[in-house]
Amino acid sequence: MNSTALGLLPKGAKAKYVTCGVKLAATYSLCGWKDDNRWSYITHRGIKGYVPLACVV
Repeated sequence: MNSTALGLLPKGAKAKYVTCGVKLAATYSLCGWKDDNRWSYITHRGIKGYVPLACVV
């Protein structure tokens, strides 16, 4: 939550999980969730980074 954004994952874009699992870290209130702290490690167009799990469908 306090890092520089690596890019934008547009709604409906396809991404791949780098690792299967969830990392617990900073909390967020996004995508209908309040105070969630679950993150997914993904890759999109060659860029690897974390996205809020609540926002991944």
